[in-house]
Amino acid sequence: MKHGNRVIDWYLKRVYKDNTSSHLRYEDAVACIAGQRWKDKTKERAAYLLRKVSDSESMNAAIRKTAEKFGIKRQTAMGLVKKLEQAGVNPVTLTNACEYEQMENLWNILKK
Repeated sequence: MKHGNRVIDWYLKRVYKDNTSSHLRYEDAVACIAGQRWKDKTKERAAYLLRKVSDSESMNAAIRKTAEKFGIKRQTAMGLVKKLEQAGVNPVTLTNACEYEQMENLWNILKK
């Protein structure tokens, strides 16, 4: 079973990039970003990353597109994921029409 756990951990790390925050509806995640005491450019970049995670085929693609859009290094774009976690926002959001306002991160559920 240890091998199975390692495989699941590897997969979830690829999906979530170590972000263990809960999933929020997209509009709530954007509102949370807007309420942060970050520089305006950081808020803009974080909101763009959220949009790209929803639109892209993977988290890596969303990070790459964000870096390209703003002319920043990939590592800087990866830092946005950390900023989002500090704000309690998972970049993988729920749809606005979702019946749930919030959902626990799959990684946290599987670790129980």
